[in-house]
Amino acid sequence: MARPPFVIGARLPGAITVTPRPEPVPSTPPVATERPVRPRVAPPAGGPAPGVVAPLPSTLEPPIPRVPPAGLDSQQLTDWVRARLADHEGLRARSFWETGHLIALLLPRGRSAGARDIKELVERAELGIAHMTAQKYVMVARSFEREIAVRTGIEKCYALTVYAKAIGREGQAAKILADDELIDGSDDGRGRRLRAAAISGVKLREAIRTLKGASTAPPTEVQREREAAAKTAQVYARKLGMTRAVARLVRHGGETKVAIYLPLGAAANLEAKAPLAALELVARLSRTDTAFAALARDRGLLRRAA
Repeated sequence: MARPPFVIGARLPGAITVTPRPEPVPSTPPVATERPVRPRVAPPAGGPAPGVVAPLPSTLEPPIPRVPPAGLDSQQLTDWVRARLADHEGLRARSFWETGHLIALLLPRGRSAGARDIKELVERAELGIAHMTAQKYVMVARSFEREIAVRTGIEKCYALTVYAKAIGREGQAAKILADDELIDGSDDGRGRRLRAAAISGVKLREAIRTLKGASTAPPTEVQREREAAAKTAQVYARKLGMTRAVARLVRHGGETKVAIYLPLGAAANLEAKAPLAALELVARLSRTDTAFAALARDRGLLRRAA
C-alpha cells in the first residue's frame, strides 16, 4: 500500500491539519577534495623564513635493550650483556661533565643553607647520586674543559686531579695533561716514567699509591736535607720583610722545589719593607760572620748598611 502524500495530524481540538510529506532526498556519495599542496620554500641562509617553524634535531638517545634475544647460549648471552654495558658506559661518558657542572652550581647555595659539604648537599637536595660520585664529577668539571674530559674519560681525569694534589699542584691536572708531563711514581716496566697523555687511569692510580706510600715512609736523608732547606728559606724570607712567609716543598715541572706562600697584604707591602729589611740583615750578618762582612765591604753593601 502506497503512502499518502500528506500527514494527518491534530494540533487543535476539532481541527485537522494537512501537511505535505517531504520528498526524500537521494543520497549522494561524498566528493573527495584534495588540499592544495603548498610548495616548500627553502629557508634563507640566516635562518627559517617568517612563519615557518624549523624542525628541531632529535636529541633522544636510542633505547638500549634490556631483554636479550631468545635462544642465546652462555657465550652469546655474555657478549650481549657486555655490549649493553658498553652502551650504558657510552651514555655516562657523554654526561658526567654536565652532572658535575650542575652540582657545582648548587654548592655555594648549599653552604649558605647550612650544608657543610657536598655529602650534606646531596642528601638535603635529594639529588639521587652518591656523594663520592658527585665529588668526583665536580672535581673533573672544575678541572677540565668538557671536550677534553669526554675525550679523556672520567676515571683518568679524576685520577689526574688526585695526582696533581698528591704532588703539591692541586688544580693543575689539565696543565699536566696538556703539557704531557712525566708522571712521578709511574713505571713502564723498564724503569722509565710514563707521560700524562699515554698513561691509563689504572697506571695513574698505581702511581698515586706509590707516591702516597713514599710520603708515609720514614724520611730519608735526602728528604731531611730538603725539609731543612725549606725551613731556612722560610727564615730568610721573613727576615727580608716577607711577613708570615711559609715555605713548602712542592713538585713543579717534574722537580722538587721550595714554594714561598705569602698573605696578600704582606705581598702588597714588599716594595716598601723588603729593601730596609735587606739592609738590616746585611748589617746583622756582618757582625757575626767575618767572611760575609768582607764580601759585603767588597760589594759596597756594608757601607750603605752602616
